[in-house]
Order: sequence, then C-alpha cells, then structure tokens
Amino acid sequence: MGNTAAFTKTRKEIIAVIFALGEIGKSLTKQSLGDVANSTVTLLGETGKVAASQNFEDAALNAELLLQEIGTGAIEKNLKETANTSARLLGDIGKAADKQGLERALLQAVYSLEAIKFDAEDRYLVSASIIAEMSLMRFNGADLEKLEEKLNRNFRGKRKFLYID
Repeated sequence: MGNTAAFTKTRKEIIAVIFALGEIGKSLTKQSLGDVANSTVTLLGETGKVAASQNFEDAALNAELLLQEIGTGAIEKNLKETANTSARLLGDIGKAADKQGLERALLQAVYSLEAIKFDAEDRYLVSASIIAEMSLMRFNGADLEKLEEKLNRNFRGKRKFLYID
C-alpha cells in the first residue's frame, strides 16, 4: 500500500499511509502487542525508505519521526524486537536519504538514532542500542556538523519576524 503510493509518485497518499501506519504502530506499542507492532513498524520503515529513494523528503521525515516515537515507546514497554526494528529501519531511511542528497532527512535519522540509542542504554536494551550505534557508524563519513550548520543558516535566513507595535 505505502510502497505502491511511493513508487507511483503520489506524495499525498504516501504521507497519509505513513501517518496511518504510525498511528497504528503507536497504538499497538502502547498495548504491548509486540509482534503486530513489529510488523507495522516494518511496513512504516519500508515505506519511509521508498519515500526517501523517490526524493519525498517530507514523507521520509514523517516516517523517521514516527519510527523514533514508536521505538522509544517500544523501549519503555520492553518490546525488544520492535525497538530493534525501529533502529534498523531508521538507519536504512537515513542511508537512502544520504544517497538522494536529502540533508534534513539524513540529519533526522541521526537524531532519531541517537535518541533511541540513549533510551535503549538507559533501559538496558543492549541489542537496540547496538543496532542504533551500528547505524550511526554508517554516517561517520558524512560531515554532519557542517551539514547541520548549513541547514541552520538556511533556516535562519528564511525566517520573517512580524513586529507588532
């Protein structure tokens, strides 16, 4: 469903599918339904990967944020497989974003992986922490600090402040 929307280049549909899968995944994680949550996370992550490969940066960003939210929720509920899958797929989306030159999606993948790694270490979920760390190692070659500064500079230049007297 999500991959079909991504491959046929229908941006609105892929974002709708990503949000739907994200909401389902969050609900399943809150209910501690690990196997079903893991399947939903896999669908969400694969859809995010395809979105990144099709240059749908906004869709990839949404998928990453939802995977981070579900992944941290899975860590809180001790759903190891769901947490592991979230970390692995965040790395995959980041890799696809890097190949396509989607700078914001690349940085978001790194931020999300760092959050999952921190939460997993805090809860002693070693496998999720290791997967997040291994995924982060993929991006060691990218100069993330310069990229972050570049994006911050561009963002600051686009702000418009309204002065109300």
